[in-house]
Amino acid sequence: MGAIGFGGMFSVYSYFSASYLNTTSAPEWGISATLLIYGIGVTLGNIIAGRYSEGRLLTSAIVFQVLLGLSAAAYAASMGQPYIMAASLFFIGIGGGMVVPLQTRLMDVAGEAQTLAGAMNHAAFNTANALGPWLAGMTLSAGYGYASTGWVGLALAGGGVLVWLAIVMTARNTQVQTATVSG
Repeated sequence: MGAIGFGGMFSVYSYFSASYLNTTSAPEWGISATLLIYGIGVTLGNIIAGRYSEGRLLTSAIVFQVLLGLSAAAYAASMGQPYIMAASLFFIGIGGGMVVPLQTRLMDVAGEAQTLAGAMNHAAFNTANALGPWLAGMTLSAGYGYASTGWVGLALAGGGVLVWLAIVMTARNTQVQTATVSG
């Protein structure tokens, strides 16, 4: 889920400055202000995730993933409107809080292999850090414009939702099998 779904954040974030400069007539200092707003969103997302994910890790993960996807779509739709772009980035930052429940769940299910699981989780997020900008860059190269970076973000978040569904189904099947064996 992290390798695909979190790529949605990076597809937008990586091209934000260029999008801002090329689609708005706002002053350049607005880039720094918007990235500060994004950072506040990331911080709040992590705080929220840390406080409310316990006991509902998969539910928390999907809430953050959906928020990230909807925010990426809002970003695409707001291209050229600096205040709405900033608000969208703020919510994309909050969506980044999905790292907390994903990492926690991974540690819960890793058993004796928590170090390996932690390394694999970091590798997944590094994959997202490469996949999102690469796909968004392909759409830019194809001439689809800066709004396409947000649509790529939405598509990747949608892919994360599909992975989440597979995780939930696998967890349910495992619970059913465990109940059948022990019952």
